[in-house]
Amino acid sequence: MWHSYFGRGTHLVGIDIDQRCADLARRNIDIRIGNQGDREFLRRVVAEDGPFDIIIEDGSHLPEHQIIAFEELWSAVKPGGVMLIEDLCTNYWSEYGGERGGDGMFMEYIKPLVDDLNALNSRSDDFIATDFTRTCTGMHLYDSMVLFDRGTHKPLTTCLSGRPVFETGTSLITDEHWAKIAEMSSPVRRAQRVLRSPIQSADTALRRARRRVGH
Repeated sequence: MWHSYFGRGTHLVGIDIDQRCADLARRNIDIRIGNQGDREFLRRVVAEDGPFDIIIEDGSHLPEHQIIAFEELWSAVKPGGVMLIEDLCTNYWSEYGGERGGDGMFMEYIKPLVDDLNALNSRSDDFIATDFTRTCTGMHLYDSMVLFDRGTHKPLTTCLSGRPVFETGTSLITDEHWAKIAEMSSPVRRAQRVLRSPIQSADTALRRARRRVGH
C-alpha cells in the first residue's frame, strides 16, 4: 500500500515481529523482523538502512514502545523529513497499560517537548536548548497522532521596519529605532528596495499613476 502511495522509486523498510511478514519482501521493499521494544535491534536497522525521509511508527501501540521508537529513530530522520507516531489513543486504554497522566505514557513524554521546541526563546539560565530543540522545527498534534518535522532549528530574528502609527515618545520606540526608521525612509534605501523588487515596485508605481490620472 505504501509503495503504491509514494510511487515509483520509493524504497521501503518495514519492521514487524511476525516472521511471516518476511515473505512480503520484494523489489524496493525490505522487511526486517524484530521487536520494537528492542533498542539494539532498532539501532541495527538505523545503521544498516537509515537515514530515512519518513518514519511511520505503527507497531505494538504500547506507550513504552512508542517512547523507545522515538528515542532510537528520531536521529535517523533526514533533514526536511518527518516522523509520525500514531494510535496514541492507546495511552488512555487500560488494556495497553494506558493511563491519563500516568508514568511511562508517550503522551506525557511529549508534553515537555513542546517547551524544548521553544527553548531558543528562553531568557533563563536553567532552560537551555537540547538536541531536540536544535533538530525539530515543528510538532503537529492531531487526534491520536503526532508528527515531528526534522531540520535545523535556528533562533528567530526580528526586524523593525515601516513607520509607527503614533509618535508616543515613550521608551517603546528608542532612539535606535527612530534612527532605523529614518534610514529606511531615506531616498537611498527606497531606491535599494526598488532595485531588490523591480516587479513589485513597478506595479506600485503603475497603481499610483492610475490614481493620479483618476483624480
